[in-house]
Amino acid sequence: MKLNEIIKIIENVIPMEAIEPGDPSGLQIGKYQKDIKHIRVALEASIDVIKGAIKDDVDMLFVHHPLIYTPIQSICDDTVSGYKIQELIRHDIALYVAHSNMDRAANGLNRYFGNKIDLEHITEMLIDSQGYTLSGSLKKPMNLKEYTAFLGNRLSTPNLKYVGEDLKIINKVAFVTGSGMSLLRKDMFEEVDVFLTGDLKYHDAMWVYESGYSVIDVTHYGSEVMVTELMYELLLEHMDKSLILSKDNYLNNPIKNCEV
Repeated sequence: MKLNEIIKIIENVIPMEAIEPGDPSGLQIGKYQKDIKHIRVALEASIDVIKGAIKDDVDMLFVHHPLIYTPIQSICDDTVSGYKIQELIRHDIALYVAHSNMDRAANGLNRYFGNKIDLEHITEMLIDSQGYTLSGSLKKPMNLKEYTAFLGNRLSTPNLKYVGEDLKIINKVAFVTGSGMSLLRKDMFEEVDVFLTGDLKYHDAMWVYESGYSVIDVTHYGSEVMVTELMYELLLEHMDKSLILSKDNYLNNPIKNCEV
């Protein structure tokens, strides 16, 4: 199939209308008339992912995180982004990004995440120009410390950080994948018991603590790495069966926990 034909299918499945203003979703590198035989899905085009794609004769990377997020002044191999762009072009590997539209689509990452952590009655809580938040109910209430441990196990991300009273009972949860602390709202806690997202910073944590609220940092990586499974399932359902589809196994979380 031609690259432009594949893009048309993807954009029918994951609507472009859901892209947030200024978000760089879509084709970032590639030739529209290129023949595509092997598509690989990945969270992002890291150096390891690109090297793996080259090794495995991949023609197209379908990723969640944009490689080119802000305007760039040069493409030189003495920068990480410049090196990656050059490698993709040199090896004729197309790069297509589904970012905010993948987050917000009805069949997208946020709902997939909510189902992954066994929430039910998932509904839209906030949709505005700043982003997208959902809420859902626990099938079985548990306290905050127990729920944090449950999430760490379910997401294969142990030692999660949290703010709040250990014994607070959690019934209803607000959540957003990735880095979502900017979406935290005071009035959110009139409806839910805890907010889940990634990239919790100290000053935000102190405000949450002193306000008597609860937040669990499920980590950016932990909440989004499952996107490879979601994108693979969507492609498998809608793409021509002659295409080779594969999931990336080269990306690792760069943030490590020290075990003593």
